[in-house]
Amino acid sequence: MRSEIRVLAERYDVLVFTRKRPGHPYRRPHRYRRVGDDDRLIEAVRDFGPDVIHGHWLTTAPRVAKTAKALGVPFTLRAHSFDVLGGSEAERHARLSSIAPLLCDPLCLGVLALPFARASLERAGLAPDRIHECFPCVDVGRFLDRNANGDGVMNCGAALPKKSFGDYIDLAARVPELDFDLYPIGYDEDAIAERNRVAGRPVRIRRTVQPDRMPAVYKRHRWLVYTACPKLGTTGWPIAIAEAQASGVGVCMRNLRPDLEDYVGPAGFLYDSLEEVAQILRRPFPEEMRQQGFELARRADVRTHIRTLIELWQPVLQAHAHACAKLPPFSA
Repeated sequence: MRSEIRVLAERYDVLVFTRKRPGHPYRRPHRYRRVGDDDRLIEAVRDFGPDVIHGHWLTTAPRVAKTAKALGVPFTLRAHSFDVLGGSEAERHARLSSIAPLLCDPLCLGVLALPFARASLERAGLAPDRIHECFPCVDVGRFLDRNANGDGVMNCGAALPKKSFGDYIDLAARVPELDFDLYPIGYDEDAIAERNRVAGRPVRIRRTVQPDRMPAVYKRHRWLVYTACPKLGTTGWPIAIAEAQASGVGVCMRNLRPDLEDYVGPAGFLYDSLEEVAQILRRPFPEEMRQQGFELARRADVRTHIRTLIELWQPVLQAHAHACAKLPPFSA
């Protein structure tokens, strides 16, 4: 979201609305307002006077659609992995089917979704031309660095059961000759720290890092091991994979689903067991794969695929006199 906001704010007046307080606030957040209930949200958005409303997560569709209808303003939504992965297949279908009519409304200009989500969205009743496939939003230019990397191993993300950070601790114990760092965010962070203590602290648990400092974090490591729970299977296409590849870091991702082959590509490894990934880590990261990673990461570059979102907005914006001026292209 932060990468998308940054790029959009280069040419549009963007105001973020949220209902919750941040668990780990940015040091320099984009301009935002916290509004606790729907009626107040509608009035706050009305005060801002947007030409278009954009939301994240399909689960917010009812609130976004309600606000858009009250103001008579078109809207778009960006779907995330969880939207089509959470719960059983029947539960997912029921949830998406309840949302689909809102996304078929004329006010909805389209939905941006990860490629693997298309089939689920179409089965739920969303018209194919309403779905616009995009890779995760990564400001690749901030991470692209072909210089040499450090020797460490890292993992990162929200400390949720689906991330299976316990596996990462077990892996570190299997490969004591390497240095393992973990950058957890909130949730079960204390429980993970306790498990690491009981295991003899094979992992260095780091404090939450501000996003602007993450490029330097990646460069200190040779490998990213992105653990995930195969039983839950709700880990999608993590932005950390594209960030790592742009940073010259080798990627090992749990082999949860066939679609991950499309994302990780030939520049990383999908593993089925901790012993398998332990053997991978004991070998050097092949330079040919490292070079492929720099190129694959560009598929997730927000400065390229943000045009998909802008093209959805363009007919609406062109109808407003203040948006008709020719705008310069985004910087590469």
